[in-house]
Amino acid sequence: MLAISIVPLVLAAAPPIDTEARALAYLAREVPRWHREKHCFACHHHADAGRALLTARAMGRRLPDVVFAPWTDWLQRPAGWDKNGGEEFSDKKLARLQFASTLATLRSSSREIRQLAAKLLVEVQDGDGSWRVVSEGTLGGATTLGTSLATHLAREALAALDTPSHRDAIQRADRWLATTPIHNLLDASAVLLSEANRLQVKRRERALTLIRTSEAREGGWGPHPSSAPEAFDTAIVLLALSRQKPSPDIDAWIRRGRAYLRSLQEADGSWPETTRPSGGDSYSQRLSTTGWVTLALLATSARTAP
Repeated sequence: MLAISIVPLVLAAAPPIDTEARALAYLAREVPRWHREKHCFACHHHADAGRALLTARAMGRRLPDVVFAPWTDWLQRPAGWDKNGGEEFSDKKLARLQFASTLATLRSSSREIRQLAAKLLVEVQDGDGSWRVVSEGTLGGATTLGTSLATHLAREALAALDTPSHRDAIQRADRWLATTPIHNLLDASAVLLSEANRLQVKRRERALTLIRTSEAREGGWGPHPSSAPEAFDTAIVLLALSRQKPSPDIDAWIRRGRAYLRSLQEADGSWPETTRPSGGDSYSQRLSTTGWVTLALLATSARTAP
């Protein structure tokens, strides 16, 4: 009953037609419910969806404190990240990456906690500077990210958590991000998001060209130029575009991408899960997809008209 009762409070933070408010109401209900019913913590709820909630709160959205308990308390105990509250995580690298990235948005954590989180993240960095979370040639998704996006997230988390102690790890990640091939839209988005590619004009132009030529007729993007658009892939592209200087083309892409995402939103405020292959049924993927879409909408809300 407690989780259900907070939904009106979240919706009261913005007009009823506010797409982001409906999404936040869904996440505010589902994120705390997972631990209450499953007695564990998870990347899809307490990282992907959790980042959206923490970002919204930092942007001034009113969210009740109960939405963030107890998972933000657990998040500030990095020594326990390899276990989800009982069982061992099957992929410790992905778990550490996800939780470190989310902790980086929680500004109230102490310096000691942030240093430990950064240390745990560096421990699972690969020798080439990346955080390889999927096998070579495997396309990432809403929960598995893909190596380009994962490496960008890890690098940004390190820079936010404890830059002085891990400059070498950050520089190795930058070198990888500046040279890894662009095979798909997730790779192109990582190039545009990455600080390592900020001055690489030709590389960034190639990424933008891929985005331009891959936009679906109805707006939105899939993982490859010939793919049907998906909510997760569109969200990542929008996050990348939100970091670019305003231009007529980019602003138009953002408007159409936002319109495409709004057209997919379910009555409960969520988005259909992006699965690989497409069309699967997965509650965890739905939470991750909704978290990423919410982040994208929040990031682009001030860039252009809704």
